[in-house]
Order: sequence, then structure tokens, then C-alpha cells
Amino acid sequence: MKRFLIIFIIILSACSNSSTSSELIALNLLENNPNEDLFMFNDRVYTKDEELVEVDSVELIEVGEITAEYEGTQPFKNGMANKLAEGTPIFSIDEEKTTDYLYLKLNDHYIQYMAEPEG
Repeated sequence: MKRFLIIFIIILSACSNSSTSSELIALNLLENNPNEDLFMFNDRVYTKDEELVEVDSVELIEVGEITAEYEGTQPFKNGMANKLAEGTPIFSIDEEKTTDYLYLKLNDHYIQYMAEPEG
């Protein structure tokens, strides 16, 4: 019985300290390229698409905002970004049912961010 209790406590401890797959993706991207421009939204990691994309602001709807800046010491959570300021609005194309691309407004331009593949 004592052995079972010790094993149970170890398993419980391991589960409480585990990171999400999205957090692991974000941290891995930053480890490989500390200059990567990324954020996490709805459990998906988005990276800046370097390709210039013209987006009509009429097509966009605001779906959220950056809620915190990642500083490297805390877990990477939903709403966090490593290069974007807290309060930066996040947009999606209204007719687009997929969340593969999101857009952020910076200096009167919309910048496209691509979702990183999961798993």
C-alpha cells in the first residue's frame, strides 16, 4: 500500500508540472531562433509570415488581443507574445473558418501570422 501511494504521488507531481504541446512548440521555436516573432492564441502558436500580404480591413474581425509579454522565465501561455506589446489586437478573416492565419495591426498595416503545425 505504501508503495502504491508513493507511485501515485510521483505520477500526480509529474502531471502537474507538464507543459502543453503548444507551449513546447513555442519554447522550441525560441530555442532554435531567439529572434522568432510569435504568439499563442487559442492553444495554437503563430509565427510572423515574412511574405507581404495585402488584407482589406473590412474583411477582418477582432478575435482577441495580446495579454502578456513573454520574458523567458514563466510558462508560455495563451495570449502571450515575445515581440508584441500587451494590448495588440488580433484579427481573423470573417469568412475564413480556419484559424491557420491571424492578423495583427502594427503601424497602420496588417501583418499575417501563420499557425505552426501541431504535434
